[in-house]
Amino acid sequence: MAQYKMITPEMLASRGQVLNVHITQIEPYHIWSYVAAVEDDNPLWADPELARQSKYAGQIVPPGVLIEMQMEGDSPDNYWPFKDPLPSRVDGGGECWFYKPVRVGDTITAIRRVVDFEEKEGRLGIMGFYTVEVEYLNQRNELVAKSRWTSIHYSQ
Repeated sequence: MAQYKMITPEMLASRGQVLNVHITQIEPYHIWSYVAAVEDDNPLWADPELARQSKYAGQIVPPGVLIEMQMEGDSPDNYWPFKDPLPSRVDGGGECWFYKPVRVGDTITAIRRVVDFEEKEGRLGIMGFYTVEVEYLNQRNELVAKSRWTSIHYSQ
């Protein structure tokens, strides 16, 4: 087992633990506010008439709306089940996978859980890499998407 300076046994024991659950009913404003904000006029979400002629046979929600949703439940840093020994943090990036289309009227449950911790020495001293995974389930309990996010924590 790795020797850690800042990652505690309590932190390691929290792997797999649910941090929070956030439920959102998808409404038309989720689409139009996203489309307006990022100026994405893809007809699958911006033009209901053209979307009906697509393989989806109707308007779908832009994938970015789900990623935006994961922050609606607040930052994962507010839900850690332990006292964070590394109080400063920056976004370390993320990746996303999309499995099924989401439509207006769907109810999406975003379940955020602790995945892992890693510790490295850097210019700022000891840095902790905290990884969180979010599963997005629809009202039929089908996995529609998944995302994984890393935040980099440091002591300065």
